[in-house]
Amino acid sequence: MGDVLKSFNIKKQKQPLSIEKIIKWIIFVVFFAYAITLVFPFVWMFYNSFKSSQEFFDYSVWGLPRSFTFVNYRNVFLGIPTADGQSITTTMNGDIFGAPVRFNIVMMFFVSLIMTFSQTTVSMFVTVCTVYLVS
Repeated sequence: MGDVLKSFNIKKQKQPLSIEKIIKWIIFVVFFAYAITLVFPFVWMFYNSFKSSQEFFDYSVWGLPRSFTFVNYRNVFLGIPTADGQSITTTMNGDIFGAPVRFNIVMMFFVSLIMTFSQTTVSMFVTVCTVYLVS
């Protein structure tokens, strides 16, 4: 019975590293390093978004926040309050009337959507007219 059990115990033979495996590992390491360089700025930006402005400039920009705060997110969506409680306004360079404009990220997002869809529609219309003319 012992001989039967030993016959099932098959040892794997070590195969020498082939050139293909070495090249695959080198390619893997290069792509992994490239992926890290693509992801790191977003991670760094995300954890720095929880720092206050004073902490960002006074302490190391590479360290984790000493205290997590959501003030920056509130300022982005509601506007930055001033001493009198009003939101900061600024004059945009391209504004026709020179009137102060309040920055609102939600409004900017919808303006971007409107511009994207309108430009795509105009581009498709011009392309279809050109294709009809050429054919």
